[in-house]
Amino acid sequence: MRKVGSLEDVQKAETFRWYLISQDIETKINEIGEHSTEIWVFRDEDWKKARDFFEQFKNAVDISTFQKAAEGVQKTQPVEAKKAEAPLVRSQNLHSTGTFALIAFSVLFFILHFVDKQHWLMRQLMISSDLFANSMGIKSFREIFSGQVWRLFTPIFIHTDFFHILFNMIWLYQFGRLVEESIGTLKFTLLILFIAACSNLAFYLVSGPRFGGMSGVVYGLFAFMWACDRYSIVSPYRLDPNLAKFFGGFYVVCWVLSAVGFPVANTVHGVGAFCGLIAGVLVSGYLKRARKSHFDKIFIYNLLIVLALLAGGIVADIFTK
Repeated sequence: MRKVGSLEDVQKAETFRWYLISQDIETKINEIGEHSTEIWVFRDEDWKKARDFFEQFKNAVDISTFQKAAEGVQKTQPVEAKKAEAPLVRSQNLHSTGTFALIAFSVLFFILHFVDKQHWLMRQLMISSDLFANSMGIKSFREIFSGQVWRLFTPIFIHTDFFHILFNMIWLYQFGRLVEESIGTLKFTLLILFIAACSNLAFYLVSGPRFGGMSGVVYGLFAFMWACDRYSIVSPYRLDPNLAKFFGGFYVVCWVLSAVGFPVANTVHGVGAFCGLIAGVLVSGYLKRARKSHFDKIFIYNLLIVLALLAGGIVADIFTK
């Protein structure tokens, strides 16, 4: 993707977006603050042509020619136009059954953790309770192979610290509702299972079974929304650009916390984010569009950044376990 330019008027930016679509240029707009809207094109080879159109549009005294072309293509794509005009939060009655279920189970198991003095419940939620085998460097998967498949997913419900569960539940509430409303409860559940299983397995293989928490899912949901917002022609999400800096910065800070003795599952965060990113790119339809042309440099650059951060988290866990 490449940025074409910015306009202060959101309605004008929307008109110009549809004009570019009428010229067979795949594009999207991002609202940045209250007084700036960015126009982006998906294909690098369209940038120069789109930039020329942008200069004409920006300097035009009368934009009626652009409006007619924009209205013409909107009439031929009524569903697309309807989506593009939809507000970010479409309803206050969000269907968030899955999100609230995740929060409820997390809080319930957190409370039971303090009641269960023998930690029997935690041992059932861990990916493996075979601590002796792990101390010998053996990842046996004994319980999972014997039928206890839930252990692939249930470490996300393990929280033993109040601030840990508070941080995770706040972000799960914020991100989970939006994603579930957008893709539906069934797909949302499958996304959570995918992120949880991959991130839990990765940390188990890197460091062992002593871990837990919803933070990998939180990172995965954020990365999913970021990818959809970035690579979908019409995205239901509008993320603050500073959120990516916050989550990336916090991820690196966690490496430092690991080095000074705090138990942080960095691999869980990194793999969760990577899984969310892949799922978001698939849902956005970007791969289908890229096959017709090629992967743009910014996409490859972003992917390399995520992989570098993931590698850093794995290294941090290996040297601090």
